[in-house]
Amino acid sequence: MFRLPLLRFVLGLAVLGACVTSASAQTTAEVTGTVLDASDGQSLPGATVLLIHATPDSARTGVAAGLDGSFRLAVAPGSYRLRVSFVGYVPLERDLAVTGP
Repeated sequence: MFRLPLLRFVLGLAVLGACVTSASAQTTAEVTGTVLDASDGQSLPGATVLLIHATPDSARTGVAAGLDGSFRLAVAPGSYRLRVSFVGYVPLERDLAVTGP
């Protein structure tokens, strides 16, 4: 029986939290991180990283992770749902608060 590996992305949540920084005059903030497989630490290039704004319009901003699994998104401060997906893995979702400086 084939089992999909549980998506154990190591987003470096400590790193991710530390990398939420202001990009310009409190109108945008930068969210950065790295998508890795927790079981072996290998980067997952091309993983889809999506931020869904927790507002009635549910605005979405997304990017594909680079060759080293890194990603960078510029968004307005607020509450978001972070969704990371990669072929063969169960998607990972986390709530994320993006703040200014």
